[in-house]
Amino acid sequence: MFTQVVWKATTEVGFGIAGKYVVAWYCKAGNVKDKYLENVADKCILDDHEKINECYNVRALTAHNNRRADHGTPKLEWNKKSAKEIQK
Repeated sequence: MFTQVVWKATTEVGFGIAGKYVVAWYCKAGNVKDKYLENVADKCILDDHEKINECYNVRALTAHNNRRADHGTPKLEWNKKSAKEIQK
């Protein structure tokens, strides 16, 4: 879950492989009800006007392009229209 990735109280993570999936175990656990605003940076909260989380989109694009570079694949470009459509 994305919220766990950016949860301020989370300070450690471990990764494993389960078949074709990468799994992660986060410590200290997050996603605590009624604690979202104090544990997730404001710049990563969904903008109600745009209906997209640009912070997440840019960071996810960077992560994707880093993996693509590992395999010699050209970079992807972020498309705001596509992001708005998938957010629906």
